[in-house]
Amino acid sequence: MRIVNQPVPGVTKAYNKQINENNTQSSVREDSKHDELAMSDKARLFNIATRALSQLPPAEEKNLDQLKASVKSGTYEVNNAEVIEKIWQESILDKRI
Repeated sequence: MRIVNQPVPGVTKAYNKQINENNTQSSVREDSKHDELAMSDKARLFNIATRALSQLPPAEEKNLDQLKASVKSGTYEVNNAEVIEKIWQESILDKRI
């Protein structure tokens, strides 16, 4: 028996067609695996603010209770010079940004 190394036209054509279909299907499947997330500007700002708040040191309950009590009793006094200084510092910072 003699074996000739000649491809059979119908088999080769079917094999190539199947390979091409599989490559197309696998590339479609790979593309569909990628998810996207679109965030609005407000959501981004909220995310930044949340991260900044999480980095602040925790408030001491004792100090908060004292502050609440002094506000309720009317003995809490605002230092006007400190308030003015903070407003001035924030306005300068806003101009730089």
